[in-house]
Amino acid sequence: MALIPLQRAVELLPNFSDADSATLSSIINACSDLIEKFCNRKFAVASYDEVYDGNGSREMNILLNNFPVVSVSRVALFLQNVLMVQNTDSSQSIATVRLDATSLYLAWETNGVAGAATLPLASYPTLASLATAISAVSGWTAAPLGDIFGAYPSSFLRAPQGAFDVRWTGSCYLKLHTYHLPSFEQNPAIGELVLPTPFSGYQSVRVVYSAGFPEIPEPVQQACAELAVMVYQGRGQNPNLVSENLGGYSYTRQTEMSFKNLSAASAAALAQFKNHRVPRWRVGA
Repeated sequence: MALIPLQRAVELLPNFSDADSATLSSIINACSDLIEKFCNRKFAVASYDEVYDGNGSREMNILLNNFPVVSVSRVALFLQNVLMVQNTDSSQSIATVRLDATSLYLAWETNGVAGAATLPLASYPTLASLATAISAVSGWTAAPLGDIFGAYPSSFLRAPQGAFDVRWTGSCYLKLHTYHLPSFEQNPAIGELVLPTPFSGYQSVRVVYSAGFPEIPEPVQQACAELAVMVYQGRGQNPNLVSENLGGYSYTRQTEMSFKNLSAASAAALAQFKNHRVPRWRVGA
């Protein structure tokens, strides 16, 4: 996503020709992507679905990967088995199940001939309905692990999962985070969640949220405009040329072209907005 409109860069280019609008727009897109990679963050508001590890401490402070936080739609703990899937067709030499964010996929081979079935999660909104759809495929069977899990939304399954063997190991189990917190504290400005409930284990907590800036910060827009103009104006230059002399005329170009060539304000802005976040969690005081 472009961090600035075309006009923002055009303001820095006297006598700009509209014939170059497409070229400059492409440069803006590339510079926007470069700035976001440099700053290790997305600036526009976007949705995120992330998992974090826990160490069983009494209170955990999670630092989300993206901030500022606009809203938190789900915090769930304890990744558990909730749906059993198996294949009992002895004519099938291979059978696997896998899951992504939109669908569940069954795959098998019979005498070297591949077969497959795709079950969109939107068509089967609960684990019970998804299990019924799996069981309707010849040679396959599935069941929620208990009545309570049958009513859970299939969209809550943690994706991706699989591909898991279900032919020779007997069955596999798909998982989701089953316990939703009744309360927690948060500091949206820095993307911090304080969970009063201890949790432990690999990927034991799942957070679904949105984060970003409703409007791209003005200093970031200025940095993007300056960078785009630098690239646009340098199109006709030989990148291998450092200096040249012609009669009494001499020319020397900068040997380093980087963010350091931006104005002091823009360079400072990118440094200020750079996401240096490293820890996935830290122990609360």
